[in-house]
Amino acid sequence: MVTHLLIIRELKSLKVNYALKIARSFGVFQAIMPGIGWLAGFSLRDII
Repeated sequence: MVTHLLIIRELKSLKVNYALKIARSFGVFQAIMPGIGWLAGFSLRDII
């Protein structure tokens, strides 16, 4: 119950700008992942 109240208090104080920064960082990371996978596969193509 105490943890639940702490989470609610933190969510109320969450700023939109901070939430957008977190979302943007996750989005950039997800956009880069296919390129990393392609580079890894391309560099290991002779081994596979």
